[in-house]
Amino acid sequence: MATKTAKAQPDEPTLRESLRLLQGERAIPFEMLLEALESALISAYKRNFGGEANAIVSMDRDTGEYKVYHRRLVVDDVTDLAGGTPGDLASAALAAKGRGAEGKWALALQNTTQQPAQAWLAKRATRERLWRASLGRCEKGDDNDTRALVQRLAELRAEKAKLLGFPTYAAYALSDQMARTPAAAVELLARVAAPALAKAREEAARMQALVDEGGGERFELAPWDWQFMAEAIRKKEYAVDDEEVRPYLELGRVLRDGAFFAADSPR
Repeated sequence: MATKTAKAQPDEPTLRESLRLLQGERAIPFEMLLEALESALISAYKRNFGGEANAIVSMDRDTGEYKVYHRRLVVDDVTDLAGGTPGDLASAALAAKGRGAEGKWALALQNTTQQPAQAWLAKRATRERLWRASLGRCEKGDDNDTRALVQRLAELRAEKAKLLGFPTYAAYALSDQMARTPAAAVELLARVAAPALAKAREEAARMQALVDEGGGERFELAPWDWQFMAEAIRKKEYAVDDEEVRPYLELGRVLRDGAFFAADSPR
């Protein structure tokens, strides 16, 4: 994990003050201005520091101090990435070289709840390492630990809700949404939870059965196995292989033969 940090100068207006001025002059929502600034910082970082594809920005909204950082899992032995295509392995080698780890392989952590490589990593120990690296990426007590920031955001949101006359931020955020109230949102989630849990248990049982009947490693299904075994189920029961489908979903074809074709077709 690497980090670059910058601070506003003491005699400069704070970030919040500057954005509030711009908000008043241009009538642009504050959050939209902040998102545009964060996007610009990421673009500048990618342009000036080697095009890091997995860069993320963390910004203090009051002081203007920001950190741009990226995350990855580095392995020393290519066999730890068994299951990957030649393209996957070449990309991992190139990613490691770009981070000063030539001769190794790196998997950049995506800013999502799931990591795409989990679907093809055949080595279970690597799947677990990647899962744990993703889960604890911002809980290591270092410069990239965001727990204090999340707590501060929650406190500020609670203060904002009270200033606007709402008991909680949830009540404020839902006041102009379809659910209207937190109670209605929770009631909907409660109705969905039971069937969703039942379906998840059914899928887990199918995956465990496939593990048990296979001739390879026997293990009890864990969170880091879910994507890999789901992909195995798809290949076995539906003969779906993403690598065989991928050539038909090349970006140019999707846009030209898909989106543009649909847009230009007579209705």
